[in-house]
Amino acid sequence: MPKLAALLARDFTVFLYDRRGRVESGDTAPYAVAREIEDLDALIREAGGSAFVHAVSSGAALALEAAASGLSITKLALYEAPVHGRYARTLPPADHQAQLVRLIAEGAVATRSRTT
Repeated sequence: MPKLAALLARDFTVFLYDRRGRVESGDTAPYAVAREIEDLDALIREAGGSAFVHAVSSGAALALEAAASGLSITKLALYEAPVHGRYARTLPPADHQAQLVRLIAEGAVATRSRTT
């Protein structure tokens, strides 16, 4: 993430933080998703009140929860969010792919293709 943060910092103000209980960040037992959402909310408020959020893996699932809970997140860039398996509250609808195609066509979901 530090390399990506440096690239993003060319065009954005970037806050790179250790999530609760990871790397140099402390934790308060017992663990609760609500505490992590409060942490992100505090960071967003400190940053000016709204934010674009980039997150990977379990952080992506947390970012989705935070956005759904009403935090002032104006854009999400998520990678490998574990929305299936133990993190899923429900299974995706049967027409999930059709819904994504429709949202992309309507411009509600941004896409960017990458060439190698």
